Amino acid sequence: MTPSQSARNTLAAGVPVSYNTAQFLGRLPGQRGARGPTAISRGTLLSVDEASMISGPDLAELISLAEAAGGKVILAGDTGQLQAVENGGGMSLLADELGYARLAEPVRFRTSWEQGASLRLRAGDVSVLADYDQHARIRGGEPEQVIDAAAAAYVAFTLDGHRHAADGRRPRAPARAVPPHPRRPNPPQHRPARAHRGLIADGAQASPGDLIVCTRNDHTVEAGEPGRTLANGDLLRIEAVTEDGLLVRRGRCGPVHRAAPLDRPTIPVRELRKCRAGVRGH
Repeated sequence: MTPSQSARNTLAAGVPVSYNTAQFLGRLPGQRGARGPTAISRGTLLSVDEASMISGPDLAELISLAEAAGGKVILAGDTGQLQAVENGGGMSLLADELGYARLAEPVRFRTSWEQGASLRLRAGDVSVLADYDQHARIRGGEPEQVIDAAAAAYVAFTLDGHRHAADGRRPRAPARAVPPHPRRPNPPQHRPARAHRGLIADGAQASPGDLIVCTRNDHTVEAGEPGRTLANGDLLRIEAVTEDGLLVRRGRCGPVHRAAPLDRPTIPVRELRKCRAGVRGH
């Protein structure tokens, strides 16, 4: 299991039984244990990813469940990462008390210098900032400049088929900074009719061809693969606006001047309130 639904969906690709922690513990918004925890058999192994992001009460409940069933809990995560939004720190306390195994070599870097630099940064060596500055990794600016730069980078990455994180707390300002038809405009004969608009979160309007970002989980909507549901942070492209709601696709978006096939099937979204979104206009 893992704290977020997006991370759980990643686990589901290779782990047959996986949950986000709130789902496993039977939580509802504002109600702990409303549905009761998921039943586990004797000797069950609970493997927890991104464990530093789990709140203290959730971690304590997981350990208690495993103890009652004669099971075991294995935590995987980074004690140097930001802690849970709620009262956290449980993984760090357990690591200090019990010890831990640490990966010998960091991965997922495009350039070799980042491997050593990341470990120095994690250890609090401020001199490593000179390395990041030398490689133009430290940038600054006024809020308006930063938003414009983020919007431009978002569009370029999206049109090239890359995935990226979305800030669900403040999606509106970057969305407004995106020009209507950047870089790859639709030919007039393929440009979606802007008159066909649908309402999304907070009264915003969206049209076919727009990109929206979900900022709530919805376990009632299947999102492409068996067992995968719509998750906070999923990027959707509006295919059509119908009487029942929006017809959308999840997955990477091809060039907007042609109807490129996406790598996920179509998802009808009927309850638009559950998909709070910032419009990413093409």
